[in-house]
Amino acid sequence: MDAKTLLVAVVMLFAVQASAGNRPEQGDTWVYEVTFRALDDPTAKITNDILTIKAGYLNKLGKLVFTGGSGFGMYSDTCLFDIAAGEELAGEVPCDAPLPIGKTWRAALRDPTKAGEQSLAVIGKEDVLIESRLYPATVIRTERALTPWDLMGRGSHVTHRRATYWYVPEIRGMAKIEHELIDDNGKEVSRETYALLKFRRASALADN
Repeated sequence: MDAKTLLVAVVMLFAVQASAGNRPEQGDTWVYEVTFRALDDPTAKITNDILTIKAGYLNKLGKLVFTGGSGFGMYSDTCLFDIAAGEELAGEVPCDAPLPIGKTWRAALRDPTKAGEQSLAVIGKEDVLIESRLYPATVIRTERALTPWDLMGRGSHVTHRRATYWYVPEIRGMAKIEHELIDDNGKEVSRETYALLKFRRASALADN
């Protein structure tokens, strides 16, 4: 093996290791503070809750199933997933794929109850604070039309959901998720925010 081939092999090995290191593993746990605001009703109270999500077990595809909240199973090895909505972000983006500002993509959702396509865009880079430490996050935004399944109990005037994600590879997921429901006049009806309070790797938990 010549030097050039060896260098390429080493680079590919490190890329695979980095990609695998970003993927959630069985036993990883995320704790979020959930805040809900009904923006179409100024008299409505802001509600708060705590949501604990765990990467629990493997499904028939050999992919992780998340428990807590909208529990769901993965279809692929992407690191971009929405634990609040219970879905992967469309496109099965690899964990080591570059996400520069301005990157866009469009792909079909795999969940048959959420038929249709999802358009996504990387809109910025921000630092987020988690447990007194700053992490660099990639900010991703998407908007899609809601299906009749999505709209159950939400009212016929709601037509779209806009979501913004703060993705941090080091915490193997989203440091923050913001869901906004939009009505047929383009007005924001409600906003639900998931802010990460703490993340625990399964390996760290096993060591304690």
